[in-house]
Amino acid sequence: MDRYQYEPLSSSGKQIRLVILHPRVPSRPEEIRVSIFEAPLEAERRVLYKEFMALSYVWGDTNDRRDLMVVGLGDDSTPKRLSVTANLAEALPYLPWPDSRRTLWIDAICINQEDMDERAEQVKLMAEIYTSAKHVLAWLGPSTHDSNVAMNLLHWISDSIDIRPDYRKPVVLVYQEFLLGEMEVTGRADLLSECLMPKDCSSTSTLTSTFTIPSWAPSWVPDWTVKREWDFLMMNQSADGQSAVAASCTDQGTLRIKGVLVATIVDVLEFPQLFVDTKESKDENIAEQPPFTPPVVALVKEIAEKLDLSETAHYRPSRGSTILEALCYVFSGGGFLTNHLSAEMINVATPSMAQFKRFVKFALEFNEHDASARNRPDQEVLLCLGNILNACRERALLVTREGYVGAGPAAAQPGDKIAVLLGCMRPLVLRPQKRLGNITTTSRDTGHDGNVNTYAVVGPCNAHGLNWGEALLGPLPDGVTFIWNPSGPYGDVGPAFGNNRTGEECVADPRIDWDLLRIDSKERSFVQRAAGPGEAEGVTYYRRPDAAYFERKGVKLENLDFV
Repeated sequence: MDRYQYEPLSSSGKQIRLVILHPRVPSRPEEIRVSIFEAPLEAERRVLYKEFMALSYVWGDTNDRRDLMVVGLGDDSTPKRLSVTANLAEALPYLPWPDSRRTLWIDAICINQEDMDERAEQVKLMAEIYTSAKHVLAWLGPSTHDSNVAMNLLHWISDSIDIRPDYRKPVVLVYQEFLLGEMEVTGRADLLSECLMPKDCSSTSTLTSTFTIPSWAPSWVPDWTVKREWDFLMMNQSADGQSAVAASCTDQGTLRIKGVLVATIVDVLEFPQLFVDTKESKDENIAEQPPFTPPVVALVKEIAEKLDLSETAHYRPSRGSTILEALCYVFSGGGFLTNHLSAEMINVATPSMAQFKRFVKFALEFNEHDASARNRPDQEVLLCLGNILNACRERALLVTREGYVGAGPAAAQPGDKIAVLLGCMRPLVLRPQKRLGNITTTSRDTGHDGNVNTYAVVGPCNAHGLNWGEALLGPLPDGVTFIWNPSGPYGDVGPAFGNNRTGEECVADPRIDWDLLRIDSKERSFVQRAAGPGEAEGVTYYRRPDAAYFERKGVKLENLDFV
């Protein structure tokens, strides 16, 4: 089959190409057939195909390619082949309306990628093309077993938040306005935990101080232009007690938000690259290879030099816990354990606290000179190792003055603070700042120890004793376990509380005085409770705990300024 050849676009007015995606032939379902034709960009100048949809997707590896079949709009044309990236070829069969043809604009097809002049001119029109499209389809990739959770959340955000970004503004301002809009509508500040300070953030010195030059400012606005290798496994947290955010933004771009400063970091150990590709070794004579200590074993041994990992070493921040258990929570990503998941969320790939303890013991007792060290690790070790690889990627072990042990951003430094904010599910690592005129400088003498509460956001963290609302609500009652339960309105996962004696689960936090949060409006409700035995019929509604609630309960909240 001959290769498809593009005809030059007409020079009269704004001209683009559109592509028709044809229905698939039942006998050849793998075959993708398209027709390409030229059309005016302005709808009033188009005689046919007045409406089209634009496809947004990630190109992927440009060397991994597939062929499409280009056919004419008539039946007598000879098919041609057109090479596109595998990502696009994967997306097209998933598009809706498989039994009828649809008109699309797809950059890789509608722009002659080999004509540099045409590419330059068409790129200038892309904003107008997307604006002119009736719909923009965003291809995120094929579905997985839990894709419905993310899609349901996106539907909820779409239904809840009416935000019209102004893309003429700088990217950071678009993101800032979206974050503030989401915060206002939902009463939550969870997107703050998407902030991540680069580890190599440059700094320079003056005669009087050292200050950070941010590559992205303000630090409390997530930089979604950066692709991260890690996947925020730390979602299993509810540090804020599911509270309502209390925040405001100044004209100067400072976010003032209420929360509590809970700890000061005194030691940081960046997690090393833990994956070793054994396939790179070409020596098949294992007996002649030198002794080898797996990186994760070396990591555990290094941590053991800093922390007492015996079964009896008490963990100060959490009654009845050991430092060993705190480290296991770190390795699990903050609590991704069978001990803290509803039964329907547990599968063979879900580790338990007991398995992680045995893994740490295995690492501490590992001897590279022992012949058994060359044997393939058992399934339990491999299960824990898989979780550790995710939980520790691009992160660091954090140890605080108050005794907390956790994991956080690799950019964290001794002297940084850990804060729990109203409305933000994850604790944040903050770097104290001082303002000298128009210059913001890093300072180690602020926050707890001074009167200047200005900070740069370093990133989210987890630490046993902070993950489940303890900083605001205190410890859980005896006999109650924090768990994650897929009981949300869209099947999404949310906090619940299990009774260790009866096995029952409820979504109402037993530490909260719900009578102080009762409201009449269902629209503003957070928790709903049906009438119990002996009570009048009906439903009682409760709002999220807010700043006024916590202050009434004696929690000393601080105003923290983020720059």
